[in-house]
Amino acid sequence: QVSLQEELEQAMIEDSVKYIPEELRVEATLPFLEDPSVKIKPNKHIAFKILESQMRLFEKNPEMRLDMLKSHDKLLSKGHVINIKDISDAERIRMYSTTGEGYYIPWRTVYKSSSLSTPCRMVFDASSRTPNGGESLNSILAKGQNLLVLILHLLIRFLIGHYAFSYDVSMAYNQVKIAAEFYKYQKYLWIPDLDPEKSVETMVVRTLIYGVKSAGNQTGVGFKRLAEYCREFYPEHIAGAEALEKNVYVDDGLDSSCTEEEREIKIEGIKFTLGLGKMSVKGFTKSGYPPPEELTINGSEVGVLGYIWDPLSDHVMLDIKKLCFGKAKRGVRPEPVEGDILQALENNFTKRIILSIISGVFDPLGLVTAVTAKFKLDMNFLVKQNLGWDEPAPPELLSTWVENIETIQKLSTLRFRRAIIPKDAAEFKIEMIVSVDASEKMAIATVHGRVLLTDGNYHVQLIAAKSKITSGSTIPRGE
Repeated sequence: QVSLQEELEQAMIEDSVKYIPEELRVEATLPFLEDPSVKIKPNKHIAFKILESQMRLFEKNPEMRLDMLKSHDKLLSKGHVINIKDISDAERIRMYSTTGEGYYIPWRTVYKSSSLSTPCRMVFDASSRTPNGGESLNSILAKGQNLLVLILHLLIRFLIGHYAFSYDVSMAYNQVKIAAEFYKYQKYLWIPDLDPEKSVETMVVRTLIYGVKSAGNQTGVGFKRLAEYCREFYPEHIAGAEALEKNVYVDDGLDSSCTEEEREIKIEGIKFTLGLGKMSVKGFTKSGYPPPEELTINGSEVGVLGYIWDPLSDHVMLDIKKLCFGKAKRGVRPEPVEGDILQALENNFTKRIILSIISGVFDPLGLVTAVTAKFKLDMNFLVKQNLGWDEPAPPELLSTWVENIETIQKLSTLRFRRAIIPKDAAEFKIEMIVSVDASEKMAIATVHGRVLLTDGNYHVQLIAAKSKITSGSTIPRGE
């Protein structure tokens, strides 16, 4: 039943996005599962209360106010949001052509430290329920199926060829416009200059926006519509169209090729295909070259789906954050631990804290499985103590976890060659060597790629690995 419902919603999302070639425009409607004029009740006062709470935050932290103004000005200058008084007569007629008052989306300030272009951003909460038994905007919107490319698959395709590239579609959600009939469901309250002396005004989001449930899936369909049009009318750019359709995770694109010429053809094709919808990328990072200045913090490395990539030396590294205890609030992480780890952990030695630390080692390829397998075993032992999430763990386990944490911090120094097929490969062909082994407690499987070189030798490299706890099983069963 769940599967059938997802298929139904996916069909609605597919139907909600269209490409208008004469306007170079990808446009979407909101895929409502139920009548919004009946299910959504007036909620302007709720949005106003949340706006007031944000203003109190800005009063305590003037720097946060300046960051938010900068973030909002970026949306405003590009026409993604507009004051309701400034929309055209034609848009106004379409906006009020349907019944119902619409919906005010409350917003809050959130920091995303990994973003270079917009570290501070306003995040819209379309899950905020309306009063008197009313629904939220998200609760009556279709979500559809999870059709995102699997991160593991995308990363493997990124590893294969010697000539790799990555890119980030600029403000991807905002590149898909919303039909004016649906403006009334994407209103929000704003105070000019965030000055408490000024009056509250109503703004409208004219595009898909992060926080609205259907937006992610609709953005993917938007890329698909552009790729379909390009494939039909501009076959010379088909390589780029297919790369955009199949090798993008939300707004992050990764790919690799066996020749430099093939890579350039894909890049030009991606630019052309996006250009059909007046979309663009922030820049392309290519193996063998330093990354564009606007895409890197330190001038030499970029993020690729949770890993760090040094394109000049063409190495991949794990993105190990500074050690801190506790959860991030509104995107802001707690202060990092300074000094003695043992002393800091003594006061935070709980199952919740330990799990958060090992979960911070994001490694879908399994490049450090040989190390993280031990963390699984140690965590399994801790879980078997039947402790509450925030109950202090046994002191005799403290030294083990101090050692594990020190190991995690050292993982950031490891560098892994990216390209499975090197430049001096005799042929563009990979032989796979699959290995498995198990003990009474742990089983591990690895896949290595073997490539014949022009001098008759072989280049062998780990592609992916996985580990699994097998406690209570026999060794043959584990294998």
